[in-house]
Amino acid sequence: MTNLFDGRVALLTNFLPPYRIRVLDMLRESVRHLRIFVSVSMESNRRWHADWGSLDVVVQRTLSISGRAKHAEHFQEDRTVHIPYDTLFQLAAYQPTAIIAAEFGMRTMQAALYKCLFPRTKLIVWATLSEVTEKYRGPVRRAIRRSILKVTDGVLVNGLSGARYVESLGYSRSRIHIVPQATDNEIFAGSAFRSQGGATKLLYTGQLIERKGLPLFHQQLVRWCAAHPEREITWTLIGSGPLRESIQGWDCPSNYTLTLVDEVDYRDLGVHYSRADIFTLPTLADEWGLVVNEAMISGLPVLGSLYSQAVEDLVVNGESGWTFQPDNPEELYRALEQALDCDAAELDWMRQNAIERVRPLDAVHMRDLIVRALKS
Repeated sequence: MTNLFDGRVALLTNFLPPYRIRVLDMLRESVRHLRIFVSVSMESNRRWHADWGSLDVVVQRTLSISGRAKHAEHFQEDRTVHIPYDTLFQLAAYQPTAIIAAEFGMRTMQAALYKCLFPRTKLIVWATLSEVTEKYRGPVRRAIRRSILKVTDGVLVNGLSGARYVESLGYSRSRIHIVPQATDNEIFAGSAFRSQGGATKLLYTGQLIERKGLPLFHQQLVRWCAAHPEREITWTLIGSGPLRESIQGWDCPSNYTLTLVDEVDYRDLGVHYSRADIFTLPTLADEWGLVVNEAMISGLPVLGSLYSQAVEDLVVNGESGWTFQPDNPEELYRALEQALDCDAAELDWMRQNAIERVRPLDAVHMRDLIVRALKS
């Protein structure tokens, strides 16, 4: 049982995804009071329903600007920037003991200003980023972030890559708190053992967007299937997004079955994980990748890109999965060969390793790390 933080906590963030509710419920029970300020009830590119339970949530007055951004890893994606312009007013009315502000944007700049006006208020930035997601950020943005960090008491990051990035801004490593993202392990908890025979079943869950690297993975999977006509492979993609129509037109050899499934309710995803053999995440940039947690606790080894911070931190190559650089076709192909060359006993061993590796990373652990940062 973690010690309580005897204070009023304000959490400033874009929106609340369903996988974050349990952690925040636990956090609410560990502080004197928790109020969550969201920019929007739910982002337009998400099909989740905004269900906050008994959490104290305030929807801010927000200006949202949508556009298409190009990333250094040669992909584009739709992006919406939220500018909640009543943050100072909301904080002044709430009078928090501590503020946890997500990202380094306008809401955090306002939180930093509030901290300057009321220095006894603790300010923690929740920086959900990695070196890959922040690659080639311009000098102006880095300068703004350095100025925010000058008045910040602590920073929460998802993993080691995020810690290295924040440290590169000149921030003290001793005040950086690594808080790995956690899913609801009870929903996804599975077995290390699968029935054998038939096609090898690969699974992907998530958005069907350029950033996820799906076309590059498909190309190498087609190449592998052409070289191994005696093997049957299925790749199931669960999700929605702008690539869906083009994916439906992909050419596949006769021994490769590609299946598209519409988005599945968060609590029903565990069934699909339990039917698969290997989870795939060929992303070109992910600040974490919670699907890795979900897959591993379900008993799936992960064939994953090192540009996902969850893969970098959680997947041990050759023990709980196989890792690769997604922009290196030959390296991706070698990882694919290693994964599909495993026999049944080796896969069961790796599935067990995956479960044991991620089992401690549950909602309780995540809550405890946040409370520890609040008290440090």
